[in-house]
Amino acid sequence: MDQRIKQTQEGGFNLKPIISAIRGNLHLYVIFLVLGFITSYLFNRYTPKTYNAVGEIYLKDKSSNSAGGAAGLQDFLPEIAGFKAAINLDNEHEKLKSYTTIKKVLEKLNFDISYISLGNIRNVEIYRESPFVVNIKNKIEDLPSLSFLVKIHDKNTFSLKEKSKNNSGWKRYHFGDEITESNIVFNIFRNDSIFNSSSLKAIQTQNYEFQFWEMGSLLKTYSRGVSLSNIGQASAIQISLLTEVPQKGIDFVNALMKEHIASGVIDQAITATQTIDFIDDQLLKKSIELSVAEDRLKDFKKVNGAVELSDAAKADFDELKKIDQDLASSELEQKVVDYIKNYVLTNRKVDIIAPSQSLIVEGVLTMHLSKYNQYMEERQTLLKNNTEQSLPIEDLDKTIYAEKQSILDNLKTNTEERLIKTNAALKREAEIKGNMKGIPDAELEFLGLQRNFAKSQTIFDFLQQKQAEAEIAKAAIVPDEEIVDSARTDKPISPNTKTNNLIALFAGLIIPSIIIYLRAYLDNTIQNKSQLETLTNIPIIGTVGHNYTKTNLVILNHPKSVISEAFRSVRTNLQFLGNFENSSGKANVLLISSIVGGEGKTFSAINMASILAFAHKKVALLGLDLRKPKVHLEFDLDNKQGITTHLIGQIGLDEIIRKTPVKNLDLLNAGPIPPNPSELLLSPRMTEMLEELKKRYDYIIMDTPPLGLVTDANILMKIADISIFIVREGYSKTDYVKPLNEIYEDYQFKNMYLLLNDVNYKSGGYGYGYGYGRKKGGYGSGYGYGYGYGYGYGYYEEDKEKDGLLKRSRKRIKKFIQNING
Repeated sequence: MDQRIKQTQEGGFNLKPIISAIRGNLHLYVIFLVLGFITSYLFNRYTPKTYNAVGEIYLKDKSSNSAGGAAGLQDFLPEIAGFKAAINLDNEHEKLKSYTTIKKVLEKLNFDISYISLGNIRNVEIYRESPFVVNIKNKIEDLPSLSFLVKIHDKNTFSLKEKSKNNSGWKRYHFGDEITESNIVFNIFRNDSIFNSSSLKAIQTQNYEFQFWEMGSLLKTYSRGVSLSNIGQASAIQISLLTEVPQKGIDFVNALMKEHIASGVIDQAITATQTIDFIDDQLLKKSIELSVAEDRLKDFKKVNGAVELSDAAKADFDELKKIDQDLASSELEQKVVDYIKNYVLTNRKVDIIAPSQSLIVEGVLTMHLSKYNQYMEERQTLLKNNTEQSLPIEDLDKTIYAEKQSILDNLKTNTEERLIKTNAALKREAEIKGNMKGIPDAELEFLGLQRNFAKSQTIFDFLQQKQAEAEIAKAAIVPDEEIVDSARTDKPISPNTKTNNLIALFAGLIIPSIIIYLRAYLDNTIQNKSQLETLTNIPIIGTVGHNYTKTNLVILNHPKSVISEAFRSVRTNLQFLGNFENSSGKANVLLISSIVGGEGKTFSAINMASILAFAHKKVALLGLDLRKPKVHLEFDLDNKQGITTHLIGQIGLDEIIRKTPVKNLDLLNAGPIPPNPSELLLSPRMTEMLEELKKRYDYIIMDTPPLGLVTDANILMKIADISIFIVREGYSKTDYVKPLNEIYEDYQFKNMYLLLNDVNYKSGGYGYGYGYGRKKGGYGSGYGYGYGYGYGYGYYEEDKEKDGLLKRSRKRIKKFIQNING
């Protein structure tokens, strides 16, 4: 195996083909990088910037020991402070994102009307900067989504049109006029602050739009847009909103925090009021019971006089008094439980009686009641834009049902625990009464009356105490939350200019690389000399670049071109081959062929013959592609007579030898297409013709048919001294090399070489050309160097002819002007 091929196969990963592919496709990288950065610029320029409005609200620890206000009251009156539930951040999240809270905020900020400045590429919302203000006179509950276009003519008049109507819908109004459109009555007032700070011309040339937003749509947008997160271990919540208008986002977040705080205060006031009302109702009932018990006790004393109790009776009475207090407390708590249960079962909000839970002191119940009330409020809000059978209502009803079951389960557990305590107290009461059987009847009756009076008095005093505590708690209500940081915005979070530019950079590098890889992966043609060397052991005698001229007679018409120098390099390499020197006095026969047509076989034969003739050698160019002759066309000669007419004996050899414009180069064209080309090439006259030509010429160049199509080339290879097969870069398939390798490895013919044609020197990877000749039984070698670079620093004709882009543009512009003037 050729040493070079061994090095390629054993050398491992080779960066040279990759670098060569990149250099040959630099234009793709330039194009995609430019497109990528242009796209990134346009995206960054015209995509609306998104800001994050962020605020923080702190939830005070209601169980902490702080001075003053409700916090101090909790320490002083722990039970009644129960209507201030312990902090539950999840509950606060639900309240902040509830439709009820957000709707109040949107209505206060008038977000149901937006003002827009119309642009050529994109529209921009002008929050607080609109030159006019819309005021709706008849507040419609379900405000439809409508858009109106506005053109301001001067400081007093404007034109208005509903956006969905055609251009004929414009109407002219004065600022302040009452306008009725789609059952909406509104006024449009001039915003003097904008008129005073901006030029009238700028306002007149700008087109505006304002839009009425349907509240249900706004609620969904802002409810989904609000993000809540707990801050570390602190009892604080960060509220954020993504917005394209920074000030609008700031106003919304601030208003949401203020509304949440105000709502909390209102809820506490309602809770305290309802607690007081509940206690007042119980006081009224207990005052009647107390009055009845007191009257009975007085009546007994009037009839029986004073009764002295024994020490045992007094002890039993004191213990029964304690039991009565416990039973009275349990009775009161059970009334609260029944009250809550009744409201929940009738699907009503329970916030009006939720304060009474302070008498139960149950944190879990507080949490479920809070959620239940919140969901009930949301349901009322949703029903304004949905029916009972709508999907949002059905989903919310499932959530409400789950909370209701949690509340009922909690109340059931509470009742069961209280029943156990009550039964224990009643059992102890029965035991005490059993021990009192020996006490006289008068004493027993007195003890009963005294006990009922004490029981009613205890409950009445207890309720009076709770009433006073509730009044104090109501007067001492302070917000449970406070704003730690008002809303703010920093730099826009999107579009991210740096990220987009990096994406453009990577896309500009990766996409061309993928294209190059896929093209190389899917392309089964030979792409460069390095690839060809890995496919075959046949020596490559040279490389010839792409022909940019308008003729195939490059050597004749452009002797200093890159292609001419490439053929000189091939000639030099041939001269270094020992078996190509004309030492025997007979011409060397050079066969030029290819596997298929279109690889540059005829082009190479003509220019190879021409470059040998330029070296003052007598050269005969034989057009032996008898099936498809075309060599004569390049010299503008006819094909009426030629080799075929000579081989069949119609004319002599001298009559078919024709002079060409190239000195020392004669052409023997193919002649008329015969029915039996192969038989003619095998005829004795063919051998005689070649022997005669060898005597007259130094070199004989045979342009033969493609090897892979017909057998003519195989026949002629037997009489050729050197066989050169043309491989065309980017055209010849890799499979084409296999039959050549088989011929070469089997030593069927001597002195086989490859010539790589149509090479793109700009892709790199080409330098000195060299070749080796191998004979059966050993190696006979020689080598030479010929330059195959695609640049020559002004040496080649192409370098002299090429102008810079600016110079070519000037020439084209000058020629265009001349054509116009001419």
